[in-house]
Amino acid sequence: MNQAARQGVLFDLELGRALKDRAHAGFEEKAAWWLKRARQAAREVCRRKGSATSDDVLAEVGLPDGIHHNVVGAIFREPCWVRAGFVRTRRPEGHARLISVWRLRRPTRR
Repeated sequence: MNQAARQGVLFDLELGRALKDRAHAGFEEKAAWWLKRARQAAREVCRRKGSATSDDVLAEVGLPDGIHHNVVGAIFREPCWVRAGFVRTRRPEGHARLISVWRLRRPTRR
């Protein structure tokens, strides 16, 4: 058996997106109560500061007990958000990785 076969699929963007969507759908069910609070906090932070990050939201509501921390990735999944850039996380356990800066999408005029 060659190394590629032992490691499984290494590169498959569509599979990665599908797995992310499935995980987020699970969080929408398992952590609906927390996501509702987190999304409210994100909107409030954005109204005060003009933008919001997951760090901002976690500072307001904390991580939920008993739910995997990846739930944070589902906060800004709604179509009302648009990515406005990146900053480094202030959370030490994030190892200074880049996180998204989000703004509320401007309503379209008709």
